[in-house]
Amino acid sequence: MKNLILVLLFIPLFSCAKTKNNSSKDSKSTTQDTTMNYKTLAKQKLNVEENSKNEDKKESFECIENTDKTYVLCKKTSEGTVQQPRNSISYVVYDMKTNELVYEGYVDGGHVKWYDTHRLEIFQQMGMPIEGMTQDDMIKIYDVVEKNTITKSEADKNKK
Repeated sequence: MKNLILVLLFIPLFSCAKTKNNSSKDSKSTTQDTTMNYKTLAKQKLNVEENSKNEDKKESFECIENTDKTYVLCKKTSEGTVQQPRNSISYVVYDMKTNELVYEGYVDGGHVKWYDTHRLEIFQQMGMPIEGMTQDDMIKIYDVVEKNTITKSEADKNKK
């Protein structure tokens, strides 16, 4: 009975010591190189192949920080093919302080770029525009902080 009690007392002590040791290793790895961490996460999320053996498939990968360096837009652009002539863009936005994914999307035949500090300009070519509609009416502005979308026409009116 005494042996059983002793064993039960030592198991939690050893498990706590092991957990503490592992957590100290984890904290070193997370603070080691946070600037590269979002790129690694984005490449995994967007399925970016480092050394693509398929030369027919032309892809580019880039990460663009916003003006105050709080968010980063990473995108993979695949050039069009004979079967699908429009380019396609898969993109993600990360919070640079926490490396947390805040937004992701896909655009066929358009572009994605920073509109201003916290908003993305997202254009997807949809075919023939409706009569009286400008390209600015088709461009969406997404706010990564407020999590809402408006047209570029509305955003430009609000700026003035």
